[in-house]
Amino acid sequence: SYAAYNGYRPSGHNYINSLAPIVQGGEMNLYWLFRSHPTGHELGHGAVYSSAGVPSPIAPSIKKLAQTLDTCGDFLKETRVKSKLALTYSSTSVKNFMFAPIITKLDNFDHSFRPLIIDTFYDAFRHYNVDVIETDKDLDEYEIILAPLLSCFDDCGFGERVTKWVENGGTLIAGPLSDIMTDYAAKHTDKTYSILEELGGIKVKHHLPVEQDNFKAKWTQGGEFFDISLGCDAYDCVDSECLATYEGFDLEGMCAISKRKVGKGTVIILGTAPDKKALLKLIDKDPIADASQNVFLTKREGDENIICALEIEGKCGYVMLDKEYCDILGKKTVSGKVEIEPYGALFLKEI
Repeated sequence: SYAAYNGYRPSGHNYINSLAPIVQGGEMNLYWLFRSHPTGHELGHGAVYSSAGVPSPIAPSIKKLAQTLDTCGDFLKETRVKSKLALTYSSTSVKNFMFAPIITKLDNFDHSFRPLIIDTFYDAFRHYNVDVIETDKDLDEYEIILAPLLSCFDDCGFGERVTKWVENGGTLIAGPLSDIMTDYAAKHTDKTYSILEELGGIKVKHHLPVEQDNFKAKWTQGGEFFDISLGCDAYDCVDSECLATYEGFDLEGMCAISKRKVGKGTVIILGTAPDKKALLKLIDKDPIADASQNVFLTKREGDENIICALEIEGKCGYVMLDKEYCDILGKKTVSGKVEIEPYGALFLKEI
């Protein structure tokens, strides 16, 4: 990190954030910097050791990380993260929204897109295995693909490939603010979306990329209300089912979320971003385990399956286990509600 700007992190923060990418399938982690340069413009960056070789306050955390990897290394090498759920993250969309931000939450040059994707979508899946993919990634290994803020569906032929993937049984959840631009940040002039209207069986009635705190939405089945954000596109359901409608002002009763069967698969179009509870309802998949929201879970599979639980907010957390597991780091058997210390980690092997 740029220490002069960011300062130092709380005790344990570097440990858990260095461990997280390895747990989630990464093969290495780069320290910027491990030892500080003796001269030059990089001197403002933080480092594990100073130019003179003096350890920084985070050095014990890095030593703890090495000990954890030494203890759990064999289990990590012999298992893999297998995800049936993917979330798109397009470099073309980053550039499009950089030059044409559309909504205020994207109006921070190149520093808006990533935190918005994380806060609004990725964070909902802290208890699920989820891959973050570019548009050129092969889609066949996934059952569900979320494509929010995917401004250009022509990117790497994604639109054509995802259509075939849906016809073969996949579930696409697209929007909001998806399929609304070319790859050079220009809006379509003959229709609002390039393919999603036809694919989703909808007609865009209103295209409103605005932030309105006083808008809500509700499920057509059950009538439960939920919070929304990132625009309010409203639809006529031409050949689709309305799952949720808007509540408030001129959009009252108009379709906010639609669903359509396409071949063996399903297309769900989001005119707005539902809150995390509503998003999980659309996914309709069981989590790896029940856990507090400050705990990140990853399941790794192999000859022996492992659940990795990381506390990422610096406060006490827990995971609920429905059977006995071996705590590899603590070298004990655990079950039921298992507490996790701030910035702590559990590696749980099925017994």
